[in-house]
Amino acid sequence: MARPSPQASEQGLASRRAALNIVRAALERRAGLEEALSGPEIAALEPRDRSFARALAMAVLRRRGGLDRALGARLNKPPPEAVMELLRLGAAQA
Repeated sequence: MARPSPQASEQGLASRRAALNIVRAALERRAGLEEALSGPEIAALEPRDRSFARALAMAVLRRRGGLDRALGARLNKPPPEAVMELLRLGAAQA
């Protein structure tokens, strides 16, 4: 299997980082979701990456309870919230 180019890897990280920030904004602030979706971080992404970030964030927000139950069943103890956020993103993408 061929390894992705460094540029492709960075684009993938940028879209996942944007998805994480969208989720955080939606949970922390009342108008956070709309602000995050129209913010400069998401606007800087290529259209395909922007769509991916939005879809991933929405999947986490919609399925958060189920994701937490599935992850909780596999964890010996709850991780720090920052780690849990990353695990949710990975589980939603799987």
